[in-house]
Amino acid sequence: MPLTSEIRIVTVGVADLARASRFYRAVLGWETRAHGEVDRRARAAWRIPNGVHARFEILSRAGSNTGMLRLVAFDRAGERIWGTYERVQDHGHFALNFRVSDCRATWERLQAAGATPRSAPHRWSIEAGSEVWDSQAFDPDGVLLDVYETDAHDERSRRLFPPLADGVANDLETVAVHVADADRSRAFYAALGYETFFDRTIRGMEGFFHLPPGTALRDVNLVMQDRPHVGCMEIVQYPGIAGVPLRDRARPPNLGILSISFEAHDLAEVEYVTRSLGAEPIVAERYVTSLPPFGEASVYACHGPDGEALEFYALPDATD
Repeated sequence: MPLTSEIRIVTVGVADLARASRFYRAVLGWETRAHGEVDRRARAAWRIPNGVHARFEILSRAGSNTGMLRLVAFDRAGERIWGTYERVQDHGHFALNFRVSDCRATWERLQAAGATPRSAPHRWSIEAGSEVWDSQAFDPDGVLLDVYETDAHDERSRRLFPPLADGVANDLETVAVHVADADRSRAFYAALGYETFFDRTIRGMEGFFHLPPGTALRDVNLVMQDRPHVGCMEIVQYPGIAGVPLRDRARPPNLGILSISFEAHDLAEVEYVTRSLGAEPIVAERYVTSLPPFGEASVYACHGPDGEALEFYALPDATD
């Protein structure tokens, strides 16, 4: 049995909460699930500076309780965590991936909603049995979005990528994390219950990914065991190119991906396993906080192998 769920929530720092909400609702076809002020009990684990006020809004696909977006705005101006993405080799949460029914139609909606184009829709094969139309753009806060559609040919791919309604994106498909050592990171997330969907080195796509000529990209796509292809982890390493962790930039009030959250049955076991694999607690003790849309929850917060912030929560009926 997996130790945790797939990614339930991804937290993104934004400059203007209303603008970010309008953008994602227009592009993804999602709805608002909850909104309010960030619980003071979570401030230390979220590393919110003293005196900074924080408000949130949670968006999801209608009827879903997984793969959600938690947009958070602060009353103090911050910087973009990844700047203009000029150093793609650095380490940490890098991009949000969403699957849609029609990539090219969504590309037009992205630009109409205020996205900045990076790579126009391009067709390529992610593995035997699956081809995609793939695109990249920046949201109004400079967060990199990878929006794609898949053409599944074999039975496994059709099971993992079921058809979608027009105009509505699936639950968050993947968070891409750039790492120093793909094998180390894969072992860390495998301990949570992820398994390898594919592990390949991509060459000849420097233009689409905006890489220096001749750069290879190792791409490890991890899917949670026996579950649909949502809330997945994509591990990216540029072999032979040094990067640095961005954990000190990936914190409030800066703009970009701040953390990802998983539901756990047993927080003590999750803490033991993750710490044995190199995780560093963000705060010394687990804590209780309000966690919309679920209610009160116990939380363990840590940094993963490459400084990426992780939040593991257990609801009251879970064992701790």
